[in-house]
Amino acid sequence: MSPTASAPGLRRVLGTLGMAAGAGRTVIGTRAVCEALKAGRVFLVVEASGNSDNTAKRIRDRCAYYGIRLVKIGADSAALGAALGRAGPAAAAGVTDRSLAAAVLASMERAGADAGTAGDAGTDGKAP
Repeated sequence: MSPTASAPGLRRVLGTLGMAAGAGRTVIGTRAVCEALKAGRVFLVVEASGNSDNTAKRIRDRCAYYGIRLVKIGADSAALGAALGRAGPAAAAGVTDRSLAAAVLASMERAGADAGTAGDAGTDGKAP
């Protein structure tokens, strides 16, 4: 689902992620997220909806193993990639700054049901 006028909360969440990307505080893509998780640099992982089962499992398992919070949003990979300033799709993004991770979570809470979030799929490990 791409953000539309009927989803102001989702646009707010994507905007906050875009701000984090503009500040250089994100890693984008499944491989980059997995590598950053291993290095201990990620505080929050955001997953796009509509990922393949294999991709979703890979992200979910890595987040669980490293104790990092994972949230799934109601935007597809094309919308997530566009919000992060990429020309192509992005299945996942990791936020590498604790304060910005908290800001993303706060924007999700403020957005509530409007954001189309699928909820928390991870742990409370290092996440803010």
